[in-house]
Amino acid sequence: MQSQCDSLRHAVAEAVGALPDSIAPTLAATRQRGAPELRSYEHPEANLGVGVLKPDTRGGEEPPPWQCGLLVPLYHAPELGRAGWIVGGFRETPLRTWPEPLRMPVLAIGQGEGGLIVLEARPDGWVRFRFRDPYAQLGNGTAWTHTSSLGLGPVHLSFVRWEDFLVHDTPPLVYRDAERHTLFAAPDSLSQRLAWIEGDYGLVPLEFRGDWARVTLEVPNNMCPSGPPPKRTEGWIPWRDSVRGPLVWVTAWDC
Repeated sequence: MQSQCDSLRHAVAEAVGALPDSIAPTLAATRQRGAPELRSYEHPEANLGVGVLKPDTRGGEEPPPWQCGLLVPLYHAPELGRAGWIVGGFRETPLRTWPEPLRMPVLAIGQGEGGLIVLEARPDGWVRFRFRDPYAQLGNGTAWTHTSSLGLGPVHLSFVRWEDFLVHDTPPLVYRDAERHTLFAAPDSLSQRLAWIEGDYGLVPLEFRGDWARVTLEVPNNMCPSGPPPKRTEGWIPWRDSVRGPLVWVTAWDC
């Protein structure tokens, strides 16, 4: 892993060299040794925002140290001056003389895959994402960047909204809070209740329409088929809110 990280940081240094001197970070971070830690982001009640920044590297049980290949400009707010850079897994800012190692909070989005949570996204390409945990003296751990700047380093990031991520090739979903919920006949909380959602179940998303999703309720959960076919009922659920983002999530990534 160390050799992989060194190779990625060498490529980051080359990418920094291709930037105009007026905006380029220093090369101090690319000379560091070792890969800063990736922390698994626990999310039973946390805000998962509007989507994820996915790295373009993957690799089974021991994914490559993709944070070593990041080169991402950070901004306090859209269209303001830069607040620093993520360079090879370190953060560089104008006020620090030495790069800060980042313990990046990564959300699992697949078997051996993880990404960075995007809390806000604007139509013009600006996104606010979490790159470290909040600390009283260091801010809330989030920054803005632009999607046009996600491919500057050897590891590219891509922004994927949750409705696009969850509808493609994921196992059945469940509600994150483990409470009883309702399957509605229409995307309206005043419409007919078709079934209670509780116990052993899975939700297969079919369509997203704003904060509502059309799903197939499977009882029992059919993620790892081993018995008789589940009972299936199609209907609508509220799948996200402004406080926690997605209200549903994937129960497991494999059998």
